[in-house]
Amino acid sequence: MTPVMVNIDGFALTHTYEMVDVPDEAAADAFLPAYETVNRFDFENPVNIGFSAGPEYNRYFKYWAHHDMNDAAAVVEHVEARFAEVFGRQYPGMVEEYCCDDAEFVLVTLGSIAGLARATVDALREAGVAAGMLRIRYLRPMPFEQIAQALSGARAIGVLEKDVSFGAEGTVFTNVNSALQRAGIVAPTVNFVGGLGGDDISAAQMRGIYECLSQLAEGAFEGPRVSFLGVDSPADELGASALAKEAEARTEGEVA
Repeated sequence: MTPVMVNIDGFALTHTYEMVDVPDEAAADAFLPAYETVNRFDFENPVNIGFSAGPEYNRYFKYWAHHDMNDAAAVVEHVEARFAEVFGRQYPGMVEEYCCDDAEFVLVTLGSIAGLARATVDALREAGVAAGMLRIRYLRPMPFEQIAQALSGARAIGVLEKDVSFGAEGTVFTNVNSALQRAGIVAPTVNFVGGLGGDDISAAQMRGIYECLSQLAEGAFEGPRVSFLGVDSPADELGASALAKEAEARTEGEVA
C-alpha cells in the first residue's frame, strides 16, 4: 500500500470557515474497511518498522513504490465510485475539466483557486470568449493522459500554481509540459506563480491571466514564460485594465 498525502491551501482553507457536510458514523463505517495494520508494536512477534536498506535492495523498494503509485489511478476511480454510492456525492476523478471541449485557451490549476478560475471562465463565456479551466485533483500518479486529452484542442495553455522550483519554474508547469510532450501536442505554454505564503489571488489577477492567454493564443504575448503575480506578471496590469473597461462600459450603458 502506498502512502497518501492530502494537501490543502494554507490560510485559504486552514484559517477560514465554511459549512461542511459531515457524514454520520454509520455511513462512515459502511464506507471504510475495518482497520487492521501490521505496523504496530507486537512483543510476541517483533518486527522492524521504518527500516531502510542499502543499495543492493533499496532500488527494489523504490521500483515497487513507483510501480504501485502508477496503479493507484484505478484505485482512485474505484474509491470515488464507492464514495458516491455511500454518500451521494460524486467527484470527477483525477482531473476536473471545465469548458475545455471547445476552449481556445485553458488555464490549468489546482486547489481552492480553481473556484475563482471557474467563475472567471463563466464571465468570459458570457462575453463570447472560449475560455476553459482544468483542475488537477491528484498530482500522483500524474494524470498525463487526462491532461493531454483535455488540452489537445487549446491554442494556448497557462498553469497557475502556488509553488516554484527555485531556478527553474513551477513544478506543476513542468509536469503539464511533460504531459503535452508525451502526447505530441505543440502549444505555447506560460506559467503563473501566485498565492505564496497565503497571499491572495484577486479576481483582477485571474482575469489578467486569461487576458495573457488570449494574447498567447494570438501570438501577441510578450511577457515572461514564468511570472509572479503581484511582482512581475503582466496579468496584474492586464486584469485591472480589462475590469476597468468593463465597469466603464456598464456605467455608460446605464447612463444611456
